[in-house]
Amino acid sequence: MSKGSTWNIWDFHVHSPFSVLNNGFGDNTQETTWLNYFQKLDEVAKSKPIAALGITDYFSIDGYKRVKAHYEKRKEEAQQNNLDDHFLKGVFIFPNVELRILPSTSQDRPINLHLLFSPTIADELEDKLFSQLTFSYNDTTFNCSRNDLIRLGKKHANADSMPDDTAYETGVNQFKITVDDLKAVLNANSHIRRNTLVIVSNSNHDGASGIQHSSLAATRDNIYYFADGIFSANPNDRDYFLGNKVDSPPEIIRRYRSLKPCIHGSDSHELDKIGVPDIKRYCWLKSEVSWEGLKYILYEPDERVKIQEDNPEPDKSIYTLSKIGLSATQVNDFLSMDSLNTALNQNLITIIGGRGSGKTALLDLLASCFHEGAK
Repeated sequence: MSKGSTWNIWDFHVHSPFSVLNNGFGDNTQETTWLNYFQKLDEVAKSKPIAALGITDYFSIDGYKRVKAHYEKRKEEAQQNNLDDHFLKGVFIFPNVELRILPSTSQDRPINLHLLFSPTIADELEDKLFSQLTFSYNDTTFNCSRNDLIRLGKKHANADSMPDDTAYETGVNQFKITVDDLKAVLNANSHIRRNTLVIVSNSNHDGASGIQHSSLAATRDNIYYFADGIFSANPNDRDYFLGNKVDSPPEIIRRYRSLKPCIHGSDSHELDKIGVPDIKRYCWLKSEVSWEGLKYILYEPDERVKIQEDNPEPDKSIYTLSKIGLSATQVNDFLSMDSLNTALNQNLITIIGGRGSGKTALLDLLASCFHEGAK
């Protein structure tokens, strides 16, 4: 992203055909299901456009791995055939794991909690995270792996002959942890924690705000305190967690550790929902489209993230310079210039670089374009 920080749509919540609950994509064992899914992802990302996708599954990153493998395959094929475009070109894809934590809300639903991961640790998660999260049932401990979730489903149903897929779904529905369980596992591995963002839903149906009983108020505060951000498109939630409502910013920080960014996604469980959040509240981030760019919202939750239909910062002027290009040139026997093709941010005000790095030369080249008679 040589252009730097610009406003882009991020869809943080796109389920895959591997999502065992409410799967409307079709049979995940069929290749056509995946081909339709890949095609829809690509179409939506290019038409919106969407710059980043959080590929979401319950207790798993299998869907993310499948999308990533397809991306790498199509990218390699494009390079071999000298094609400029390929599947999800320029789109940042990352894993989003959806968990269920206790206590339950007033709607008798466990709380939805999401773990967003840097792609750099995807291969470590099975051993260093999922296998460390545990749930006890009838004096038997199960971890958050597919095999153990199948075992849990069969034990809970008391049906050893239950098909594995059915048992897996049952196990996913029964596996619950507390925020203290998750905190202990993440804090035990600082590398994993540094590359994980914890985002809690704030729905009163299956989010932290659904914990209404006064005796659980401190428990609810602990969940907010641990979370890095909030999953909500509600403007009132955004204002509250930025300290613009009944509690001031210092009070929010005292109670919940930090001001919290609110993010949003389509929560798509079927093809037609991908990239289509409710009432067109798209999630816009002003950052580089990368994991490090995503982390900017932790430090500037008001300035860096907006939830609305239109770009928060439309083009300022038809005269904004969008890029500068220079063909390789031999000036004389001692001086030559390499080709240059650099995108320019419409908010660019400063050029930074060491002595001799070309700052003045770049400005001279730009100025020469506006001299009378310049070509």
